[in-house]
Amino acid sequence: MPTSSPTSPHLRSPLDQLADLALWEAELTADPIAVESTLMGRLAAVPDRRSTCGRRHRLAVILTLTACATLVIGGDSVAAIWQWATRTSQDVLQHLGAYRDPLTGRYLAPSERTFRRVLADLDADALDTAISGYVADVLRHDAPVPQIPDTPGPAEREQRRAASRQLTHPAPDGLLPGAALDGKAC
Repeated sequence: MPTSSPTSPHLRSPLDQLADLALWEAELTADPIAVESTLMGRLAAVPDRRSTCGRRHRLAVILTLTACATLVIGGDSVAAIWQWATRTSQDVLQHLGAYRDPLTGRYLAPSERTFRRVLADLDADALDTAISGYVADVLRHDAPVPQIPDTPGPAEREQRRAASRQLTHPAPDGLLPGAALDGKAC
């Protein structure tokens, strides 16, 4: 039985599901290269619904960049994810298997429009299965616990928004961190 349906009033977008995973993982630590490989392997199982004609960026690359952007900066908008992805180093893009421009020889991050279009048309159930499998791997210690690096430079819009949210709406004392899994928040 599918975990979500188009008629469900509580249907969450794939971007929301990745953001929820990022909030859960932000408290954990480990080897980022092994985590990237495990996460990318799980995300590679999500089916790509796009036409093969004109496709430049692999779906696993787009989903991995999205997951990393939500983990690092807590980006909960497509614009924030794209801004983070455009600042990704050439080494990381090469390691992820990003598209290489044959004229310039540089690896390219997907455009904001590509992120928006791909994330809007994802199979939410397949993405949920991949993310749940990755979380289960981490909990079973089959995959290392992710480490969130501190990014140098000016604070991202999402980081500034989170800091101001903490000032205007402080969490009560003794509140345990929440996690959302399979669309159900605890």
